[in-house]
Amino acid sequence: MEDELILELKDTEWPYQYTDHDRNIARAIVYDDEKQLYFVRAERNDEFGKAVLIETAGGGVEDGEDLNTAIKRELKEELGVQVEIICKIG
Repeated sequence: MEDELILELKDTEWPYQYTDHDRNIARAIVYDDEKQLYFVRAERNDEFGKAVLIETAGGGVEDGEDLNTAIKRELKEELGVQVEIICKIG
C-alpha cells in the first residue's frame, strides 16, 4: 500500500486580490529575414523584489483600436520597427 500525502497550502504573505476588469493586450513573436528573434528586456522593482524580465513585445489595446493596429503601434514604440503580420496564434 502506498502512502498518501495531502497538503493544504495557503499564502499568508500575499493575500488574494480580486481584479474586476479585463485588459485587452496584443503581443508578438518578432523575427527578421535571418530568423533572428526579438524580445523586450524589462526591469522591475516592486513588492516581489528586483527582477529583470525578458518578454515578448506588445502591450495594451487602446480604445477604438483593433489588434493589428495595436500590435503595429506597440512594436514601433518598443522595438522601433514596422512589421508585417504573418499570422495570429491566439
